[in-house]
Parts: sequence; structure tokens; C-alpha cells
Amino acid sequence: MLFHPNRIERLANVADRLNKTTAPSAVLLYAVLSTTDRTQVASQGVAAAHIAQLIECGAWTEAAMELLNLCCPRWQLSRLIYDNGEWHCCLSPERELPDWLGQTIETRHEYLAMALLKAVLESSQYEVSTDETPTPIGPPRAISDNLVLCEDFF
Repeated sequence: MLFHPNRIERLANVADRLNKTTAPSAVLLYAVLSTTDRTQVASQGVAAAHIAQLIECGAWTEAAMELLNLCCPRWQLSRLIYDNGEWHCCLSPERELPDWLGQTIETRHEYLAMALLKAVLESSQYEVSTDETPTPIGPPRAISDNLVLCEDFF
């Protein structure tokens, strides 16, 4: 993904709207869809059209799951639990690793679709923030052949 300040602002605005909203709506799902990378949506035109159909039908949870698949191909749903009136959603890049070992995104909300949408936004924000990190410029440092171990094992 390319660095776009407008995308960062859109993600922040939609995250604020999502935190203030209590129930899913078509406007909210379209707002989350608008934060995705345009080239990614263009390459997945059929999936985007399917999401639009699900939103129009009011199938919020199915639309949120499809948004998760479209917007966050690197992240997988690793855990989904309903406890004490809230849905707890956990995403990880590798489903088979325990939560404490890998990177995870955890969200929770009263509505399943809202918990999934929060996870989509957090993973998008994570992807944008990792794209911003500068890469070192210049040749790698040469490693010396004369390495000495200076440990006292007594």
C-alpha cells in the first residue's frame, strides 16, 4: 500500500464514528468500505459488489465478514466469543499461533457486526502505520570475520 495522508484521516474519522455509534448501519459500513485501498477494491470488484448487495439487504454481519476478507487479506479471524453480552473478536496474521505469541488485534462490542468492523479498522490502521515506517537507506554494514565471545561462564 502507498502512504496517503487522506487515508489516515479517513481511518481516524471512521474510527471515531464507529466508537460513537451503537448499532451497525448502511452508512457506517459504506464508510468503512471507503477507507480501503482503492487499488485493492478495484482488483476485487466482484467482492465489493457482493458487499454492496449485503449492505443493501441489511445483512450487517455477513457484510462485515466480507469486508474483513477484502480489506484485511493478511489478517485472519482467530477467535470469536460471546461473553457477558459482548462479542469478542480476535484477528491474527497466523491463526495457528497462540494469542500471546503473535501479533493480535482484539475488539469487542455488543453487536457482532460492530466488533468485526472495529477489527477491520484496527487492522487497516495497523497496516497503514507499518507502511509509514522508514526503511534504512544505504549499504548494509559489513560483518567482521574476527568475532570474539566475551562471556564468563563460571
